[in-house]
This record gives sequence, structure tokens and C-alpha cells, in this order.
Amino acid sequence: MNIKYLKISLTEDFPAIRLIIAAMVITFAAVVTIYKYVDLSDSVSASFSSTETTILALSDMINRVFIFLPLYIFVVSGARLANGLGNTGILLQKSRAGVATNGILKVFFYTVLFAVILLIIVTATSQAAFPKADDFTRAFFGTSSAYGFRSDVLSETPSKVAVTLVTTMFLTYFTIGIINFFLSILLKEDAAFVLTVIIGIGAEAMIVQRSSALPLLPVVIVIAVIFILLSFAVLSRKNL
Repeated sequence: MNIKYLKISLTEDFPAIRLIIAAMVITFAAVVTIYKYVDLSDSVSASFSSTETTILALSDMINRVFIFLPLYIFVVSGARLANGLGNTGILLQKSRAGVATNGILKVFFYTVLFAVILLIIVTATSQAAFPKADDFTRAFFGTSSAYGFRSDVLSETPSKVAVTLVTTMFLTYFTIGIINFFLSILLKEDAAFVLTVIIGIGAEAMIVQRSSALPLLPVVIVIAVIFILLSFAVLSRKNL
């Protein structure tokens, strides 16, 4: 892999406008979601903690499946993951494997960037409305069943549950980004985007509906590895 080419590619293909749009939509969704729990706290006379509302906002089916995920795919697909598939790209990268590695690293970079933006916005909104707490509050215990949290999960600290949730989301989104890269090799960008959204929404909805996504993590990782290998295989045979 040509590091210099990767830096140039990240600079030239950086989806700044899409990231700004994504940040604006995430902010709106976060404010609406967090302040829903402000109203709920007032009605039940019990306050949530900022970590709890962060967990609830990231676990919300509408947010996670139908807002955050399509925004992530929107950002990643705008990064022109398959850019460099032509003869010039092959020459600069020294090999077709270099092109594949470049695309996969771009997926990872933009997944990290999107995750950081998402967490900063949601966490900041939560902290602006609720105080911090080391343990789960009475308000959260009354709400958690609606989000499929098991009793053994609630025996953990809010911070540990939040880390598990973020890890699950990151690996799932990264895998969906890899699928988008693979599809962008075979299809036009618009077609790859639409197909990835359909696949991603179906997969993410299944994960969110489970009481615990941890048993699915090995499957998610295996799927990511499979599509990475498929990307290398297709590029090695593709007529560029």
C-alpha cells in the first residue's frame, strides 16, 4: 500500500459537506431524544443520568437504524471508496491489493470519524440536560425494559454498558461500510448506496431487537473479514 497515495486520497475525497449535514441531523435527533427524557423525568419525578440518556439515545430504534445508520452510509459512500480503480490508481498504488487496502483503511478512518462525531454530539447533549451518576437510576430501571436491556446487563455500571453499546455499533457500522466498499467495486455509487442502506437497516434492526448484541459480535466480525477477502478477490480479477 502506498501511504502517500492514501493521504492524497483522504484529502481529495474527504466528504466534508456530507459530514456537516450528518452532524446537523445527528444534533437535531439527539436534542429531540434527550429532551423527551427531560419531560419523562418531570412526569415521574425521577431524573436520569447523562450516561443513561446517552445509552437510551444510541439504543433508540429510530435513531440507530433509520437516522444514524443511513447517515453513516451517506458519509462513507461520499468518500469515493472505490476511487483509484483505474489504471492510474493501480500504477500509483503499485498493485490492485494496494487499491483494496486503501479502500478498507478509508472505511475504517471514516467509521472512526463518524463515531467520534456521533458520540460527542449525543454525549454533550445528554450532559447539558442531566447530571452524571455512577450507578443506574430508578428512572432508567423503569425505562430499560422497553429497550430490551436484560436484568444482568443492569447489574453492570452505566459506563460499561455504554462502552459495550458503542463497541457493538462501531463494529456493525464498520462491517456495513466494508459491504458498501465491496458493492462500490461492482456497482455504481448510487446503486451501491441504496443496496447498502437496505442491507444495513435489515441487519441493524435485527441486532437492536435482540436483548443483547454481544453474541452477534463474532458473526459481525466474520462477515467483515469475508467481505474484505471478497474485495481483494474481486479486484484481483476485475477488468479495469
